[in-house]
Amino acid sequence: MNPMTESRNRRMPASRPARLAFWLVAVATLVNFNHLANMTVGTGWFITIGLTLCCVFLCLIVRIPLRQALGIPGFLIVATLISYLLIGLSVELVTDTVWYSTDYTLPLRSGLATLIVVATALGSSAELRRVGVERLLKVILTILAVTCILILATPLLVDHLYTLPLHLRDVSYIASFRFIGTFANPNMAGTVGCYTVALALSLLGSGRYGKFSMLALFLSSAAVILTLSRTALLTLILILLFFLGPLGLNLRPKQAFRRIWLAVALLVGGVVLLGVNLEHLPVQEEQLHRLMWIFTGDLNDDSMRFKLWLYGLSQIAESPLFGHGLTRFHTMEGSLICRPELDILCGVHNSYLMLWGEAGIIPLTLFLLFFSRLLLWTYLTLPNSVAANTVASWTLVFAVACMSSDYEVYSVWSAFIVGLSCALVMHAARESRGRRSGRTLETRPASAWTVPPDSAPSITG
Repeated sequence: MNPMTESRNRRMPASRPARLAFWLVAVATLVNFNHLANMTVGTGWFITIGLTLCCVFLCLIVRIPLRQALGIPGFLIVATLISYLLIGLSVELVTDTVWYSTDYTLPLRSGLATLIVVATALGSSAELRRVGVERLLKVILTILAVTCILILATPLLVDHLYTLPLHLRDVSYIASFRFIGTFANPNMAGTVGCYTVALALSLLGSGRYGKFSMLALFLSSAAVILTLSRTALLTLILILLFFLGPLGLNLRPKQAFRRIWLAVALLVGGVVLLGVNLEHLPVQEEQLHRLMWIFTGDLNDDSMRFKLWLYGLSQIAESPLFGHGLTRFHTMEGSLICRPELDILCGVHNSYLMLWGEAGIIPLTLFLLFFSRLLLWTYLTLPNSVAANTVASWTLVFAVACMSSDYEVYSVWSAFIVGLSCALVMHAARESRGRRSGRTLETRPASAWTVPPDSAPSITG
């Protein structure tokens, strides 16, 4: 037997634990096991520890250079999170304030998000070499579709499964008229629903997995609407416009447009049919109030968020270069009360302002460079493909979600999506270069996770 083949066969079992770890990370982040555990057994620390161990394992065993897995966008988002932590903690030490009295877990959550981005990029890069883009994205869509089914099953979860702890006791009221699924906040559920819509439309236009993508599209759209998240509803509209516009062309333009137009027509028709029959539906007053906003476009109810942004900007003006320190814009002194049951003050409700207000201009600049680099790389470097459309639409969802929450930048589900997006971009770029040079990108099922010792790269995960 060829020595190289024999060596490769010995390494094959090592890839299975790594693949298992990657998919465990995918399920745990996209289904949101942490919040699910908090709402059932009262704590999610064991989920966080398990997720951390899986990510560390991936970083140690997947021997792919970080520059090939992350690319420049990946390094920029990692630099954003690290600079946010370092500068924010340094400001706290200089000003002698007690950040951990407000939220002692914030540095841990930011650090975990950084780890997830790196581990996901490494793991998905290896998996992309093994199965390809569309097969990988089909499995991701399956996981996201399950999450949307759980969102639709909110009444059953609340009545028969959830036993909410004291720090989440106000969730029961929210879940009485807004669907949350496995998330403690309907806005979070709406964001993940929008990620699902974007991926379903990307695969729908590719000419493969049409029926499954159509089913996932309707499940996710229904989930987004039932969360009654205004940001998610606006994002849903933007996603539909994106795929119907010239930037949303896929591999087979005519077939793509037929499929997407049919799906959008059915979706819009269903929403309009519900809208004109609201008085005949079993909706509560709170639901009716929010649903009417969809059709009237009245933004008066969002005035509180605008006030928080203005108040945050006034605080940023006092220290625009280095910020005020960690947690200071998650609960702002002198602002409104967002959770009256727990007497918790509002944060700035904006990740861009949060980064700027807590750690200054450096992490904000890096964050904006991440978005611009990812989009420019997608449209200037990559050919039109499923990967390009998926990354672009996911970036749109992430960018809009960051405008309405101060936690989205380090949420575990968005960290996974960002890591996967970086890997998709890098993989598509390698395939494009291979086609231009007359070669096909080499796929190595056995060695995607661990390369031969004599060809191991100098930079590893």
